[in-house]
Amino acid sequence: MSKLDQILASNGRTLASQKKPGIRNGRARLLLVTLVGLLTAFLFFTQPQVVSAFESLLHGFADL
Repeated sequence: MSKLDQILASNGRTLASQKKPGIRNGRARLLLVTLVGLLTAFLFFTQPQVVSAFESLLHGFADL
């Protein structure tokens, strides 16, 4: 089979119909990224050192 025959035989439909691993839906991927980001922010901002740093920062802005 020549290179031209291979190119003609392989069209986009055959590649699109193959099973792809992972999350296919864009909405599901966005939801997953959002949930991971919220969980990370929650864990970060509930640390005592971070809370005290933000409190001192807010008190510094209140003095202005």
